[in-house]
Order: sequence, then C-alpha cells, then structure tokens
Amino acid sequence: MQHWISYLIFGIAAATIGLALLAGWWLAKRKRKNGPVWVKAALIKTQKEREQFQTPDGAAHTRTIRMTLTFQTIHNELLTFEVDERYQGKIKEKQWGDLRYQNDRLVKFVCPHGTIQRRFFG
Repeated sequence: MQHWISYLIFGIAAATIGLALLAGWWLAKRKRKNGPVWVKAALIKTQKEREQFQTPDGAAHTRTIRMTLTFQTIHNELLTFEVDERYQGKIKEKQWGDLRYQNDRLVKFVCPHGTIQRRFFG
C-alpha cells in the first residue's frame, strides 16, 4: 500500500477525533454557561406515576416511581420538571417560594412550608 494513502487515512481519523473532542468541549462549556436560575414561583400541579408490587408475603403495595411538577412563575410562565425517587420533600400545591433550576432540571424549590431537592446520599 502506498504511504500517502495510509497518511491520508490517519489524517482523516485524527481530524474526526479532534472535531468530536472539540464539539464535546464546546457543548459542555455551553451547558455550564447556562447556570442555575432563581425565580419566584408556585407549585401548581403534581402528577404521580405509581407502580404496584407485591411483597414476598403476598401483600399488595404501590410506590411512586416518577413525579411531574409544574410551577408557575411570577411572570405567568409554566415550568414542568420530571423528578424521580432521588428527590425528597413534601409540599402542597399552591405554595409560593424560590425555584432554582438549570436548563430542564429542577435543582431546588424552597418555600415557607418546606423544600424539594435532590438527595445526594441514600
């Protein structure tokens, strides 16, 4: 095989890898640039997705596997976030507080009656 062909193939592979790394770096930088946003909001709707299961002794139980929380900001904007079992906190609907989110991820909601946030341990 001619040497120039192998150099061409190697060059194309190196350029492809370089472009992929550059695109990944750029996307990560862009995501970091859009930092968390704080806004006054009210929890207006909670939807729970539940599943049923049986314990070994035959008792039937249900557990929440996913929740969708909808908030309304003071600017009448609706924000919806899906949360799973890693989030903890109990707040009734129609509670106003401080909502912190980043892109499409709920970071924290704090109101006088409680907090919803992600658990990092457990």
